[in-house]
Amino acid sequence: MTTAYKKLKKAELSETEEEENKELSSRRIFVEHLICRVKILRVTSDRFRLARHPYS
Repeated sequence: MTTAYKKLKKAELSETEEEENKELSSRRIFVEHLICRVKILRVTSDRFRLARHPYS
């Protein structure tokens, strides 16, 4: 597991650390969006459990 660099109390992050954090976050967002799509598709593939007569 890879974690982002954190800023120390009285120090700033270097440019390379900031760039690596941005790259890491973009990869993380991509994976999170894929997980979201899988969950949405799983929900639509489940059986409809409510009474069918009020719904078309």
